[in-house]
Amino acid sequence: MTQTTDRAYEWTKGQLLDGQFVGGELISEGQIAEELGVSRTPVREAFLRLQAEGFLELYPKRGAIVVPVGLGEARAVGEARLMVEDFALAAVAARGAAALSKLGADLLKRLDADSESQLAGLGFHEKLVAAAGNPLIADMFRNLCDRHLRLVAAAVGTYGPDGDAEEHRELAELIAAGRVDEAATALRRHLAALFGVAPARPRDLV
Repeated sequence: MTQTTDRAYEWTKGQLLDGQFVGGELISEGQIAEELGVSRTPVREAFLRLQAEGFLELYPKRGAIVVPVGLGEARAVGEARLMVEDFALAAVAARGAAALSKLGADLLKRLDADSESQLAGLGFHEKLVAAAGNPLIADMFRNLCDRHLRLVAAAVGTYGPDGDAEEHRELAELIAAGRVDEAATALRRHLAALFGVAPARPRDLV
């Protein structure tokens, strides 16, 4: 993939996640090409990638329709994140108290350094998932983060920055102290409140 295609992909995806392109809207290769000052070829390649990710539906000679956010998407994203993040916490816990202490300290440093914006909040969770050391799980989580941002842009679900900051700090402190069961409960409660899903263990969701 060329740098121009990457640029077309990142710009278009950014517009989708920010809600600038809304569900059901028709966008064209020519429209994006003109906006970015590039040819249609890299835009077409970017559209194909976004279709594969479930954000666009392509229509030859017409352009692409932005796939609307489904009614059940918030719950689906919440349940998937619950599974992924619970797995990540368990994977770190399996490496022992030192690994938990390090992760908790790293998460606390991130909280102190970042403003508790939407992206900063997702970054907190991304650091937790990355600590599991599984690149496939990390890629899956990044896709879920994209879908989360789109939900926020579409005003689906809830998000309270102040509450998140407090809950993130509580979670980081529990991890640092090695209180894994309490941390897992706090994590499930946090995600359940955010997405409106039951705070069950992942095995109860399947």
